[in-house]
Amino acid sequence: MRPAAHSAVRDVAVVGRPHPDYGETVVALVALHPGAELPLEELRAHCLERLADYKAPTHRIVSTDLAFQLAADTTRVT
Repeated sequence: MRPAAHSAVRDVAVVGRPHPDYGETVVALVALHPGAELPLEELRAHCLERLADYKAPTHRIVSTDLAFQLAADTTRVT
């Protein structure tokens, strides 16, 4: 199950973070609904309902808002 499906989550983004043993680990950047709380353990348990262990976040960063922008396609020069 994706993190955004949790009732406390308003918006979410996930990024990779370097890990010395596994290469990368998952970090969830989470914007919560006002007054909501979401411990990392609860977020991981929610994600593990549908994801493999290595795909579930091992860290989370809580923010009041996440800013997104559209990414432009890049032109490949050969």
